Amino acid sequence: MILEEGRRQGKHLGVQRDMRIRRQTMKIIVSMDACGEIWAHHEQGDRREVCFFKTEEETEEELRAWGYPLLVDTYPAAQLEAGPGIEPQELAELFLER
Repeated sequence: MILEEGRRQGKHLGVQRDMRIRRQTMKIIVSMDACGEIWAHHEQGDRREVCFFKTEEETEEELRAWGYPLLVDTYPAAQLEAGPGIEPQELAELFLER
C-alpha cells in the first residue's frame, strides 16, 4: 500500500543510498598481474578495465582514433595510484581498452 501511494504522489521510492560515499574521490589502482596483463580497478573492486602500453609501431593519435583513450584522460590524475608491477610515471603512458 505504501509503495503504491508514494508512486501516485510522484515520489521516488527505493533503496536510499548514503550519497556521502559517492561524493568522495574513488581511487583507481593500476597493477600488473602474474600473466603480464594490466588492470585498472576501483578501490572497491567493483569495476575492472584492461590497460595497455602502445607499441613502437603505434602512435598516440592512431590509438585515440581507434577509440582507445589514455588512462589519464579518462580518470583525474589525483585518483590514479600505481599498484604492483606499475611505476607511477608509467600511468601517463597507459591506454584503456574499451
